[in-house]
Amino acid sequence: NTDLKLSIIYFGMERKMFMYTSKYISRLIFQKEGLNIPFKKILGRGDDKLSNIEHKMVLKYMDVLKDWQKDETLICFENSKNPTGISKFVEEFAKKHGEIIPRKDGALESKSYKPNHPNHLVLLITDHVGLLKSERVDGVKKQNIDKFSDTMRDARDLYGFSPIVVQQ
Repeated sequence: NTDLKLSIIYFGMERKMFMYTSKYISRLIFQKEGLNIPFKKILGRGDDKLSNIEHKMVLKYMDVLKDWQKDETLICFENSKNPTGISKFVEEFAKKHGEIIPRKDGALESKSYKPNHPNHLVLLITDHVGLLKSERVDGVKKQNIDKFSDTMRDARDLYGFSPIVVQQ
């Protein structure tokens, strides 16, 4: 079945996005063009500068990443986020791409979710959970991680998203 919609939401709390982007572009160019351009050269580090051909290739593959961002195949955040902010973003993303159905009458009922696209696969990647920003009120790391865990459980159980959490 090729009727699949993919969204990757990446919360990169450890490194800046330009580091990941340059490494990925380096890899894409090598895979597609067979040309090895080290990521440090793409970043302009060192004495070795990009040739005109290499520069054009980097720009070409930057456009691929921009296209992914436009259609929400790839959504990236850098710097620490708190569990509440992540939770709000995940819920807004779910609302944008589906319908949150309120809980029905009854104490044991819970709300449910119906995606607009029946095969929308959403990966939530958090790198890494130890760098979560503290909540304003409590600020205790254990409570932060517990709250974050609740967010990821809701993302999985309610929206059908696939959380991936990196721990260190």
